[in-house]
Amino acid sequence: MSGPPLEQMLELARQALANAYAPYSRFRVGVCVRADSDRLYAGCNVENAAYPITQCAEASAIGAPRATGASWRS
Repeated sequence: MSGPPLEQMLELARQALANAYAPYSRFRVGVCVRADSDRLYAGCNVENAAYPITQCAEASAIGAPRATGASWRS
């Protein structure tokens, strides 16, 4: 697994950051993860007034490949 260039991953994370919803903390986060197949998945944080419903960017990014059946090494 050679993987895509770091610059590509950073760009996807920045694009996801633009979609973050953080009206309470005002701390927007965008991340990018790479599956074993080298496919990239991005995620962002989504806050909610009911704190337990808030989703962090990392959980969003990890959930996307799992939803499509992709795998990665830990």
